[in-house]
Amino acid sequence: MRPFMSTPQSPQKIKIYYDGLCILCSREMEHYKKIKGSENLEFIDITEPQFNAQAEGLDPFAIHRIMHIRMPDGKILTRISAFLEIWKI
Repeated sequence: MRPFMSTPQSPQKIKIYYDGLCILCSREMEHYKKIKGSENLEFIDITEPQFNAQAEGLDPFAIHRIMHIRMPDGKILTRISAFLEIWKI
């Protein structure tokens, strides 16, 4: 009988919600996608038709005005706190 061996879990990513129609926002996300550690980030364009803020537990109006990220533990950070977490990677 073989002992049970768990497979390592891949770390959850920080979800970054950004406005893909905003030129500045898109350029900044393109920068983040190229840096070391970007494999720990998931980029979610809130202007895509399939994006549903309420399904993500986010305010559909605030998400378009304020930077949001979701940490791997589910905690939502906004504004400068969100950027500080991104900059840690």
